[in-house]
Amino acid sequence: MSFSPYDDASDILNQILQQSDGKTTANGYGLKSTAYAFFAKQQKKNKNKKNRKVSDQRNRFTYALVCQTMKYKSLLDAILSYSSSPNEKDGIAATLEQKIKYKDMRNKGLCFIMLYELLLSKNKSIRGGGYMKRTIVKLEDELLRVKKIVMKQQKQNEIRQDIPVFPRYVRINTLKCTVDEVLKVLHSDLSKLDGNDRNDKNDVDEQQSSTTSVSVIYADKHVPNLLVLHPKTGRVLNNQHPLVKDGKIVLQDKSSCFSALALVHGDGRFCGKNDENSNKEEEGQGDYIDACAAPGNKTTHLASLLAELPSTSSKSAENSKNNKKKKGRGKQNDATNKITVYACDRSSKRIEILDKRLSTIIPEDYNNELNVKVQSLHQDFLKIDPLDYPNVKCILLDPSCSGSGIINAPDRHYHLNQSNDDDKREKEEKERIESLSNFQLLALRHAMSFPNVTKIIYSTCSIHQREDEDVVHAALCEHNEQAETTDQKWKVVLPKCLQHWTRRGHSSSTENGKDDNDGVGLTDEQANCLIRCNGSDGDETNGFFVSYFERESSSNSNEVMSKNISDEDDGCQWPNWPPKGTKTYNGEFANIVADDDNIDDGDDEGDDAINCDDKEEMTIEKVAPTENKTKKTKATTSATEESAKISAKKRNKKLAWKKRQMEQKAKRLEKKKREIQSSDEAKE
Repeated sequence: MSFSPYDDASDILNQILQQSDGKTTANGYGLKSTAYAFFAKQQKKNKNKKNRKVSDQRNRFTYALVCQTMKYKSLLDAILSYSSSPNEKDGIAATLEQKIKYKDMRNKGLCFIMLYELLLSKNKSIRGGGYMKRTIVKLEDELLRVKKIVMKQQKQNEIRQDIPVFPRYVRINTLKCTVDEVLKVLHSDLSKLDGNDRNDKNDVDEQQSSTTSVSVIYADKHVPNLLVLHPKTGRVLNNQHPLVKDGKIVLQDKSSCFSALALVHGDGRFCGKNDENSNKEEEGQGDYIDACAAPGNKTTHLASLLAELPSTSSKSAENSKNNKKKKGRGKQNDATNKITVYACDRSSKRIEILDKRLSTIIPEDYNNELNVKVQSLHQDFLKIDPLDYPNVKCILLDPSCSGSGIINAPDRHYHLNQSNDDDKREKEEKERIESLSNFQLLALRHAMSFPNVTKIIYSTCSIHQREDEDVVHAALCEHNEQAETTDQKWKVVLPKCLQHWTRRGHSSSTENGKDDNDGVGLTDEQANCLIRCNGSDGDETNGFFVSYFERESSSNSNEVMSKNISDEDDGCQWPNWPPKGTKTYNGEFANIVADDDNIDDGDDEGDDAINCDDKEEMTIEKVAPTENKTKKTKATTSATEESAKISAKKRNKKLAWKKRQMEQKAKRLEKKKREIQSSDEAKE
C-alpha cells in the first residue's frame, strides 16, 4: 500500500477532534502533545537509522499541515454548514456537509485536511487520490463559491492580518555554550537565509533597512541571554537545528522567561553592572522547587540563572580547583555547596518527558564544576511535606491554567467553538476557569506553607483575572489572616529585574479589577507589583502573568512596590549583556504582517506553548532517538547546507531515474522496430 501524504496528519487531527467533541481540552491533550506522541510511536516502529531524516521531514510537513488546518477550522466549519441550493426531493436547503455526507465519514480529519488544501493552501489542490478526494473535487465550484460568501459575511478575508506575528525568541543555554559561539553559528545560517529570501521576492526593495533584515540578530533588553530574531527564521531555526538538538539554545517565548528571572533576580541583588551588592554572596542561599516542572524549560532556565550568580560561580571555580588537587583520592563530590533545583511533577509520563529534557539541556557535571544540580521528583507538589525540605528557600509555581494568553496556538480554545449555544459555551468556560482557579489557589497556599521559603513566584499563561489577581488576593488574605507572626506573612513585591516592564496588574479600583471581586481586591500599590503581558496589545509575546512574593519581614521592602521608572532609564544593566556588536531590540519586527512563511505553527518549545490544562509538552527533540553523546556535532554545519544537500541528492536521484526510464524506453522502441522490420521481410 502506497503512502498517502495525509495519512499521519488525518490520524492526528482525528484524535484532536475526538478529544474536543463535547469535552474540554482538560480531558485530553493539546495539538502539540497529541502530534509528538504520535511521532514517538512512529519512531519506535522505524528502527532503520537511514530513514530517520526522511521521517523527521515528513513529521514537520505533517505537523505544519495539522496546525494550518486547525487555524482555519472555524472557517471550514462555516463553509460546510452554509445552506446552499435547495434539495429537489424534499425542498430542504442542503448544506455542503450533507452533500459530502460528513456525519457518516469515519475519517473526518482527512476531510478537513483536504478542504484546507483545496480552498486555503498555497497550491489550492489535493494531492493523492481516493474516494474522498473525488467527492470533494466534484463540489469544488460550489465550495469556492460558498467560501467567498462566508468569508465576506464573517470578514475573514483579513484573517491573516489578525494573526499575531511575534519575533523568534532564542534563549542561549550558558550551561553548555557561550554567547559568542551561538552568535557565530546563527550569523552564518541566517545570512544564507536572508540571501534566499531576497532572491525569492523580487518586489522587496533592495534598499530595505538592515534593521528588519531576516539575518539581523538583536538582544532582548529585559531578559539576559535571550536573542530576538526575525519571524521568518523559523524556516531554519527549528527543533531540527543542531544547536537546538544539542541543547545549546532553547526556543522559548519571551514572557515564559519572566518566571525564573523574577525568582532569581527579583530582589535586585545581581541586576546591575555597578550594583554594590552584586559581588556579595547571597545570604541564606538555599534550594529551589519548581512545583509543576514538566516539560522543563523554566526549570532549565532557573538552573542557568543560578549557575551565573557571582556567589555560585565563585564556589564552582573553587570546587573545581579542589577536585583537581584531590584527584586520585576517590570521588570528591562536594554536594553540600551545590544549589539543588527540585523539579516536581505527579505524572509518570510527564516526568519521563522532563528527564529527557534535562538530559539534553543540563550538562553532565563530571568534574563538579557546576554549583547547581537539578533533581526530578515524581511527586505531587500538593502532597509534599514542607518539613521534608527544610533547605528550600524559593519556589517557582507555574500551575495548570486555561492558557488564554497563548494567542498564536492553532488549537487554542477550539473546544469552546463546538457549541452553537452561546450561553452554554459561556457557562462551560466559566466553570472551567473556576475549577482551575481553585486548584491554583490551593497550590499557592501550599507553597506559602513552607516555613523556610522566603521567595515565591506564581505565574500563569492566562490573562483571566480569575486565575491571576483573584488568586493572588485570596492567597494573601487567607494565609496572612492565619499567620501568627509577621515573619510568617507574605506580601507582593515588584521584581526589580522587571520594573521597566510597563504593563501591570489589575486592582479593585480599575475597571478590569471589578469583574470577579465584588468590589474587593488588590490595592493599586499591590497591583503595580504584578507583571502582565498581552500579545494582542503590542507586547510581541504571548499573554502571561507573574507575581513575586516575599516575606513581610524581608529587607527588600516596599520601595520597589510603587516605584516610578523614568523614561531615561533603559532597564537592568546586565553584566556582559547585550554582547558586543549586538543591538538591543526595540520593536523593529513589530509591523511585520502575517503570511504562510512567518505564521508561528507552535514550533517553540516554551512551557507557554503547551496544553496548559495538563502541563504536557512533547517536542521533536524529546521523542527523537538520542545519538551517542561521544560523537561531537560540528556547530558550524548549518541547517541550510544540510537541507541543500538533501535537495541535491533528491534531484540527482530523480534525474538518474528519468535517464534510466528514457534508456529503457529507447530499447523497447528499438526492439519493436526490429520486430516490425523482420516481419515485413518475412512477408516479402
